[in-house]
Amino acid sequence: MMTNLEAANRALALLGTAPIASLSDDIQAARVTNRLFETSRKSVLSEFPWAFAIRLLQLVQNTTAATKGWSFAYNRPSNSVAIWRLFTSTQEQIQFQAEQSYIYSNASDAWAEYSVDVAFTGWDDASQEALVNRLAADCAVTLTGSEQMSQALMQKYMALGQIAKRNTRNERDIGQKISGTYLWVRRPGVR
Repeated sequence: MMTNLEAANRALALLGTAPIASLSDDIQAARVTNRLFETSRKSVLSEFPWAFAIRLLQLVQNTTAATKGWSFAYNRPSNSVAIWRLFTSTQEQIQFQAEQSYIYSNASDAWAEYSVDVAFTGWDDASQEALVNRLAADCAVTLTGSEQMSQALMQKYMALGQIAKRNTRNERDIGQKISGTYLWVRRPGVR
């Protein structure tokens, strides 16, 4: 598994910048990568549905929250960074609006597929590579002065994210079944 420092140094290598010994070094490359690391990490988690971060949960209705034009308000999972879809226990996908604390829908029975905040050391190789590219893109203008380099790295990051989206969809399509309050998820290599 890659450490934060290794990811920062790989990002710096993409920029043609010398590696750093520590994220707390008092040099520009360390200050910039340290300042942007968490923002880039959270962006990667919230912009694409990485399989390792996806969770499924039956939502709890909140009867005291204003419904804002929807029929039902649900408590948003406290550990969520992105809500990807809502569906009923019969797996019918439903429309929704997600906000900071609540999720609104017209369905009385709602399950959420969402991403949680996972420490970087728990990420798979593809997502770590995406973070390296996102971090490099975020640091590019400050460290190199090149908007073009930033855009090229962002395009590579977006391509990696699309691969993740496709892979997650393929894993989900292998088979998910909801029965009552239990959820079974079959993933490759797991029986």
